[in-house]
Amino acid sequence: MNFLPTGRLLRMLRTRRGWRQDDVSTRSGLSPAAISRQELGNVGSLAALERHAAAFSLRLDVRILGRAGALVRLGDEEHAAIVEVIASWFRNAEFDTETEGSFSEWGERGRIDLLAFDPSTGMLVIVEVKTQLLDHQDLFGSLNVKERLAATVAERRGWRVRRQTVLLATADTSSNREMVRAHPTLFADFVRRRLTPATLDTAQRHMLTWVSHEQASRGTWIAGRERVRRATRAHGASALVDR
Repeated sequence: MNFLPTGRLLRMLRTRRGWRQDDVSTRSGLSPAAISRQELGNVGSLAALERHAAAFSLRLDVRILGRAGALVRLGDEEHAAIVEVIASWFRNAEFDTETEGSFSEWGERGRIDLLAFDPSTGMLVIVEVKTQLLDHQDLFGSLNVKERLAATVAERRGWRVRRQTVLLATADTSSNREMVRAHPTLFADFVRRRLTPATLDTAQRHMLTWVSHEQASRGTWIAGRERVRRATRAHGASALVDR
């Protein structure tokens, strides 16, 4: 990995604040020598780089890049699979649905993963789909905007909204469940419920539902542990491979 640009940026931030390498060392818990090396692009570990960045109240965002967007498509497939599961449920419940509904209201722009509207009750459900719970600030900031504008967006589609609820549909993985457990205050308003007509009738403003890979007809979620059966060359027997 090429850490030279990252190192230069960290050095620029340090000099702009008038800090010495010793100052960054104290704030990060790393040695001055480690700070010096990382500013030159010589990173010992991602954990050390994360601590270095945290000294400036920054966080580390590592991305994996691949050919022709293959990795992006892989994540998109999982997202689309969850959208399809939830959309199918609402269609079967005789809701009007719209996927990837775009909006541009009062200077706010974006897309809503799924809008579901019940003409008989005037209930609008704003569905946010997450395969991984990572950036909480982005998640709740985005949900806040969508919740405020959803009724206006729905009315432009001819839907007369009487009440609305937000549904956070999340891939059921151990890492996502741990993230919710680790941040009880952030998720306090989200009642954990299975998606049923009865739960929608409880008039909860925020709900969280877990979507298993079986529900989405997938072997596993990317974030989960996968056991793959692979045929051996000699006899075609199955062998278990952990990934």
